[in-house]
Amino acid sequence: MAGWRKAFFGWLITASLGVRAHRTDSLRPASGGLLVIANHEHPQDWLVLAPFLPEGAWFALHPREMPPPWLRRICFWLRFVALDPLDPEGLRPLAGHLRGGGVAALFPSGGGLGNGAVGRILEGVALLPELAGGVPVAPVWILGSPVWRSWRHPPRVEMMVLDPQPLHLPESPRAERRRQAVRAMEDLLEQAAMRLANPPCTLWDALCRAAREHGRGMRAMEDSTGARLTHGALLWRSLLVGRTLATLTEPGERVGVLLPTSVGGVVLFFALQATGRVPALLNFSAGAKAVLSACRTARLRTVLTARRFVTRASLEPLVETLSGEVRVVFLEDLQARITHPVNLAVAWWRALRPAVTGGLHDEGVILFTSGSEGEPKGVALSQGALLANIRQVQVRVGLRAVPGQDLMLNVLPLFHAFGLTVATLTPLFSGIRLFLHPSPLDYRLIAELAYLQKPSLIVGTDTFLAGYARVAHPGDFCGLRLAFAGGEPLRERTRLLWLEKFGVPVYEGYGVTETGPALAVNVPTANRPGTVGRLLPGLRHRLLPVAGLTEGGRLAVSGPNLMLGYLTPGGDGRVAPVALGSEAGWYDTGDVVTVDGEGFVRIAGRARRFAKIGGEMVSLAAVEALAEAVWPECRHAAVTLPDPHKGEKIVLVTEHPTPDRATLLEGLRAQGVGALHLPSRILTVDAIPLLGPGKTDFRQVRALAEERCG
Repeated sequence: MAGWRKAFFGWLITASLGVRAHRTDSLRPASGGLLVIANHEHPQDWLVLAPFLPEGAWFALHPREMPPPWLRRICFWLRFVALDPLDPEGLRPLAGHLRGGGVAALFPSGGGLGNGAVGRILEGVALLPELAGGVPVAPVWILGSPVWRSWRHPPRVEMMVLDPQPLHLPESPRAERRRQAVRAMEDLLEQAAMRLANPPCTLWDALCRAAREHGRGMRAMEDSTGARLTHGALLWRSLLVGRTLATLTEPGERVGVLLPTSVGGVVLFFALQATGRVPALLNFSAGAKAVLSACRTARLRTVLTARRFVTRASLEPLVETLSGEVRVVFLEDLQARITHPVNLAVAWWRALRPAVTGGLHDEGVILFTSGSEGEPKGVALSQGALLANIRQVQVRVGLRAVPGQDLMLNVLPLFHAFGLTVATLTPLFSGIRLFLHPSPLDYRLIAELAYLQKPSLIVGTDTFLAGYARVAHPGDFCGLRLAFAGGEPLRERTRLLWLEKFGVPVYEGYGVTETGPALAVNVPTANRPGTVGRLLPGLRHRLLPVAGLTEGGRLAVSGPNLMLGYLTPGGDGRVAPVALGSEAGWYDTGDVVTVDGEGFVRIAGRARRFAKIGGEMVSLAAVEALAEAVWPECRHAAVTLPDPHKGEKIVLVTEHPTPDRATLLEGLRAQGVGALHLPSRILTVDAIPLLGPGKTDFRQVRALAEERCG
């Protein structure tokens, strides 16, 4: 009788909450104890998990979330235990139950966060498996809200369970073991989040899902020109433009996009996605030669742009150069083709074909490397790689919208992987409103926009964030709750300036175009300044040895967000997959890093950006950091040139008007750095050459040093 009642009430709860559960057999062990841990978003999350727990299982909840007596009688097969995180003795009964072979479930992060992230794991809870004699842990990830908002919008919840795994903690002091247990539990929960079933297959599918989940009438984006679109209008506009472009291009064709960060640029990106075309985002700030090289590398036949943008950005010479080799189509000319019959055709096509055909392994976008140290290459990112990277950022950072409150200010270019994936697609799919501005160099205007729009999120490079902080009023960024830096190292001076002037901590992240781009990021619950955070969930890494270095190594990564491969200049337009030796699916980032015991990554510099002097390896990034400490108000760049006696010599190029080696030597001694870090020459320039995204253009710096040093 009890089994029948449990099955009935379990079915009733599951059906009323719209729960789709996967791999729930792992919650019913054949023998021995089992600790079930789950992420916590809403007070009713325990109801999602309860029907799948065996009879006699304990459910530990915060005292304020304990269910009322009538609900406990419905879930009669469970015993509810109040777990106060401030009472360390409360874990002892749970540990005894687990040690005796029982099953217990709890939320290791305590109260619900509501932002989609794992949250901070309570240290006492993290050691519970060890206190219980090493019982295995089954991680559970719950996606969606179990709350009935209306009869028209019933709850839809998805739950993923992974196989139980023991927490292997090395012998270490108790405090260190606690931290390692916390990271181990976080990793398990993030693995469950990344394994959720039924992911979208294309970016277009993901956009349609976002519109369903967050409401077609909710505003999706606007820009500084006054253009604004809801989620529904974004879908409709993308279909209109996409259907018109379908007559000019072929399915699967790579199509060049020469547009700034704007509503029109995002619409065109999804218009190509909606019709199965592959956008190739061109870096218009790189010059005509580089853009033409990119068109040849990707075998582009058509480039889309807008006359208004070309005129405002003074790109007429670039467009004229491109017109000699590719067909340049202006979006203004497409307006005449979007007529009433076209609208009807789109309505019919939308009803019969709500999403494009395609798969996770199809090309999603073509981006181009910055070319800061060599010739730019095309990077082919698949639909699955982009979606995986978006999911990784959502799980680690917790970018879930607070209705009517969260707004992302994005000024990074769409042709930059950071600006596309992290600053545009991730908030758009997470239900966070976007405010777009075409140029990150409008420092004063962006500060005013921040004051007027009150964004709660912003991303940028160190160069741009430092520029905004210099000119902004202390109240301009008063609405911010999260600021992230990437694309180049975050200087300590910039971090402190934001903290002191705005009271906003800047969290540093790290990535490369070839991985979509995000690889690691600091977050409020796991932040270690001076590092770039912990690697994102789903990633594996290796440290490859570097001759002359005794600590760290070149970082190689593998994961679902890895690119399909390169399009090489002068090639035939085919994607060349990358591999680590004979092992496919691995990518050598070329960055020399160290990884500590908790997984935080510290970047020492590019492998190419080390000088070998007298048989010793010297990091050029360390030389730049030394100059930054001595002259913090200026930018610096270090390069190497051949030296007939030492093999190589270091040349420091700086914006400081009166630098001298004696001052630098004093700073070197004060920091306890070896004398090999002292540059042989110091050159002064008015401004360090920069690339479009704000990174140092080391090719130009090297050319300048070669010219000045003879």
